[in-house]
Amino acid sequence: MSANGKQEATAATKEEFVEFFPQIVRDLTNDELHSPEVADAVARLKEVIEYNAVGGKYNRGLTIVSAFRELAGPGQQDQKSLQRALVVGWCVELMNLFV
Repeated sequence: MSANGKQEATAATKEEFVEFFPQIVRDLTNDELHSPEVADAVARLKEVIEYNAVGGKYNRGLTIVSAFRELAGPGQQDQKSLQRALVVGWCVELMNLFV
């Protein structure tokens, strides 16, 4: 693959990673119980995550997704597996934010 092709693939992976972020926020802040006792905490968690997680280089999370694409066989690279890799990548990114 040419250098230009690698840059395009990296840019596409980063775009896909960033576009998956709203799903992560929804999953972390979905208050299925609609409990008024935790509503303020959930709203604050959403605010903190969105403020701190957006705008970085995402190197750690993108490494997870890239490793998945390189190491998983063609039969293993379905949409569900890719979503799992994206979730793990965001978990690593979020863990890094809170350390």
